[in-house]
Amino acid sequence: MPIGFLITTGLVALGMAASLWPQSRSVLGGIATWLVSAIPNESPFLLFYWLAASTCLAFAQGDLHGTAAWAALGVAIFSFAGMPVLVRRSLRTSDAIEQALDQTIGPDWRHVGPVEAIAQRPPWARVLLTPLPVFHPGVTRISNLSYGAAGRRKRLDLYRRQGGGSGGPVLVHLHGGGFSFLPGRKSFYARRLLFRLAGEGWVCISATYRLQPAASFPDELIDVKKAIAWARAHASEYGGDPDRIVLAGSSFGACLAVLAGFTETTPRSNRDSRRPTPPSQQSSGSMATTAGSTAANRCPPRRSTTQGEAPRRC
Repeated sequence: MPIGFLITTGLVALGMAASLWPQSRSVLGGIATWLVSAIPNESPFLLFYWLAASTCLAFAQGDLHGTAAWAALGVAIFSFAGMPVLVRRSLRTSDAIEQALDQTIGPDWRHVGPVEAIAQRPPWARVLLTPLPVFHPGVTRISNLSYGAAGRRKRLDLYRRQGGGSGGPVLVHLHGGGFSFLPGRKSFYARRLLFRLAGEGWVCISATYRLQPAASFPDELIDVKKAIAWARAHASEYGGDPDRIVLAGSSFGACLAVLAGFTETTPRSNRDSRRPTPPSQQSSGSMATTAGSTAANRCPPRRSTTQGEAPRRC
């Protein structure tokens, strides 16, 4: 009996079913659904390759005999059929992202730079052939720079164009997985985004932060503010513009990115960091947008807004 094939098809089918028909009427149901559907929703092509390799191996070894094996093959076919549905759903999110941008910062974003819409034609060859980018030609990665005194939980990786930057904006990305039992990694999340922007002249930072339950809120937020302070102080050394910083994040990191944009600039204590910035002190240049499990917040530069207010610094 092909035990490996049975386990693979069972796990993939469970994740696919949870993705297609999520059960989140209760807290535990929502957590369970998220755990088993995270990979199918975010990386369906990786799941496709894993299931295809397992199926081909079972055929090659002649293990597909007996009721259980054929039932597993039927489950595998179901899983294969569900993957295009997930991909189609993901492609339809571009409309929601564009509407959110229109509502928060106005339609003028379409006239800034060469992009007037969100990924109308995805680069299918790159998506299918390199779903997990490991490196990018023309981009240098500097690993494990320290921005504080908490060991490996206060380190960052920096991406820049080979030969140095040219005064481009700075991106600070915060990984997901804010808990020690399911930790995120700065070297895993948003690699394609970091490589792409660094190749275009940005200086990109992927930072870690302290995790719960060893840390308690607002420790993580304080870490994010310290990472931003490091970027302000050192961006110019790597060819970035410290007056143009964009925050982005995945999952829990997205929450921290938004909180960093709407709380005190320098939290001196737990009480201070919990207090949001009064609306009268918030810049109209701030921007936040969410798409799935990611978020971005633009830190405004040090110049006056059209309303005459001096925007705060992140």
